[in-house]
Amino acid sequence: MLSSDESRDDPVFQDKVKVAMATQDRATRYKMYKELCVYILEQSPDILLPALYSYYLWQPWVKGYAGQDGLTPWHAVMYRYWWIDQDLKKSMAK
Repeated sequence: MLSSDESRDDPVFQDKVKVAMATQDRATRYKMYKELCVYILEQSPDILLPALYSYYLWQPWVKGYAGQDGLTPWHAVMYRYWWIDQDLKKSMAK
């Protein structure tokens, strides 16, 4: 399934995506993707609102981290990719 939301399965969408992905001509493929975006919006049960400004702050010595906007299953495993640059942390404490 070619969707980030597994609670929805739209065979029409899936078929159109497969055709678009197989299309060699870039302009035609982009046009197909644009049409897919319109199709998705028409099928969407959600009301899409503009996002507010978001700011992510963290210490510069925390490496491998780029802020987070919530807790998802991905956040539970991403901690293993963070590390503390001890030299930078010590130099900033002076």
